[in-house]
Amino acid sequence: MLGKLAASAALLIAVFSTPVVADTYPGKPIRLIVGAGTGSVSDVRSRWIAIRLARELGQPVVVENRPGAGGSIAAEQAARSPADGHTLFLVHMGILVAPEIYKNLGFDPVMDFAPISRISRGYGVLTVHPGVPATTVQELIKVARENPGKLNYGSTGIGGPPWMMGELFKRLARIEVTHVPYKGGGELLTDLIGGRIDYWLEGALVQVPHIRTGKLRALAVTSPQRLPILPHVPTLVEAGLSDFEFEGWTGLVAPAATPRPVIARLNAAMANVLSSREAVEWLADQANEPAIDTPEGFAAFMRSERAKWAPVVREANAKAQP
Repeated sequence: MLGKLAASAALLIAVFSTPVVADTYPGKPIRLIVGAGTGSVSDVRSRWIAIRLARELGQPVVVENRPGAGGSIAAEQAARSPADGHTLFLVHMGILVAPEIYKNLGFDPVMDFAPISRISRGYGVLTVHPGVPATTVQELIKVARENPGKLNYGSTGIGGPPWMMGELFKRLARIEVTHVPYKGGGELLTDLIGGRIDYWLEGALVQVPHIRTGKLRALAVTSPQRLPILPHVPTLVEAGLSDFEFEGWTGLVAPAATPRPVIARLNAAMANVLSSREAVEWLADQANEPAIDTPEGFAAFMRSERAKWAPVVREANAKAQP
């Protein structure tokens, strides 16, 4: 009897406290955890979002960089944080396929997070250091085939979108190259510009300024059509890799038990941010576009992305092992 009374009391407290939670949220600064280092696409995008989300919510949104393991270190920290809406996580496709790469993860990429909304969708750019003797994709493939294992490409870790694009390119081009993982995009970009690595595939945000100054050479884009921001750069399909298309995306999630009214508040705030002309224009400069979604729609999208890419990543990771 006492047990039933206690359960009923707990239910009543939960029911009547939910509006209070929604009315008082957020009660302190919000932490936005990002699984990449400073200078990466994820870092730059999260800081832009943080400023505008703070305006919507009336509390500071502080970006916390936790690079390593393709974002899995940051994901575990976010999943284990208090589920009160004051810890958010910038999620991408690599987090969903982490179980195919890392053993004994401290989180489940679907069950341990409450989806809030997608943020953006867009495409990558294949760039090389100007010292690489290739001005087209086919020339790069020729150099790689003539020098097996000598060319290298960089990524921000196994499982992240740059690695996924790099492995897809390696497989479709039928080349043998060396993968060089970095903890952050800033260090990787420095090494690419300095000629210490040969090429990478990454979003346009951090690459276009260096393409325009000639520090990097763009060979192709991963989109189905040419990008307005790089109209003279062919798609990888045009360049001869008929099966190569890759759409990257980012989204916002919270720990799984975060109250539904808080998720709804965050979703509405993100919708306001992403529906602005400023957001459309800013993302367009990165060959991206806003991807406003409901929490339910984003949850379904995450499940479908995991089902689509898990087998591909499992195969690529198995072949990448020594």
